[in-house]
Amino acid sequence: MKRTTIYLDGELEARLKAEVARLGVPMAAYIRESIAQRLGESERRRSPFAGAFSSGRHDIAEKSEDLLTDLGQE
Repeated sequence: MKRTTIYLDGELEARLKAEVARLGVPMAAYIRESIAQRLGESERRRSPFAGAFSSGRHDIAEKSEDLLTDLGQE
């Protein structure tokens, strides 16, 4: 993700803070979802299990091609 800065007038900021508090969601997530909806993109949902478990391996990114070959996926 890329970080960006936006400027909001006081009333809009107050409304935004009230809405994210009501929903119990992070402000950044709410803003990203709002922009995606406004641009007509479908909402991409992440699995609730994504990142929840560890394989115990720390070399997956570096050895991804070898690992896929070993699994017969390439």
